[in-house]
Amino acid sequence: MPPHLLTGEKVESEAALEAVMALAALGFKEAQARAVVLDLLRQNPKAKAQELIKEALKRLR
Repeated sequence: MPPHLLTGEKVESEAALEAVMALAALGFKEAQARAVVLDLLRQNPKAKAQELIKEALKRLR
């Protein structure tokens, strides 16, 4: 796991980590992306990275 993602709330799954990294690569702040992804993951713990990214983009725009 990249060291810069170790701060803040724990990322619970590989899908969530992948989603946070993808959103950061798109220019969103990592802390903001992490918060949205973790919220989405709480609602749907088995969500895949693609689902998390898609829903996060809806919230972040």
